Amino acid sequence: MTDPRITRHLEPDEHVLWVGHPAPGSVPPRKELALPVVFLATGLGFATGTFFPVLAWIGGMLGLSDPALAGDPTPPALQGWTSLRILMTLAFLAIGLLTARHHWNRRASRWAYAVTDRRVMVVFGDRLLRNLSLDLVPDLRVRHRGRVGDVYWRRSAQDSGGTPPEGHYIGFLGQRDADALAERLRGWIHQYKARQSTQAEVSAREFLKAEPEEPNEPKGRSAPEGRRQILND
Repeated sequence: MTDPRITRHLEPDEHVLWVGHPAPGSVPPRKELALPVVFLATGLGFATGTFFPVLAWIGGMLGLSDPALAGDPTPPALQGWTSLRILMTLAFLAIGLLTARHHWNRRASRWAYAVTDRRVMVVFGDRLLRNLSLDLVPDLRVRHRGRVGDVYWRRSAQDSGGTPPEGHYIGFLGQRDADALAERLRGWIHQYKARQSTQAEVSAREFLKAEPEEPNEPKGRSAPEGRRQILND
């Protein structure tokens, strides 16, 4: 059954050849998930006093003489909340939460891929993010990463407005058998181009047949009827 997110973007006489989704946990890549974890852990470290020596060093560099930064014997979790400590805690927690939200919005379940008899489609949420005719798809490449791979046709360092939602690789991401999918897609592209070429040849022949032929000019023109009568008289 075709994904309804794909169906709503299809044209009336368009046929779906393949529908797919990223493997769970493959989008965004797992290595990108480490970033929000690091920020959140650092924020919690400042909040609980785990990174108190770091605060003391920063305070010394800034010339602060707050007792909490000089070595308060009170347990770290109960020490006074200095302005620096609050600032560092809120900054790292905020960055970690924002980064985690960004990755959550890009999770695999929000993506749907399709190949039709005319184009490739990438749907993100309910939005048709990528819509490319088969004859315009560049050379396909496969990037392997663990148990999944990415079939992509473009690599983008930056798109209009920043990095694209799918990251730096534009295509079908997180596929379990990326090599097989790439081969099938190449076959569909070849068939589409051949079909387009045949249709163009047929259209050209029909155009030439429909073009009217110019009438043959008579070798000699006879004199007008009135002139023939004068000559006869």
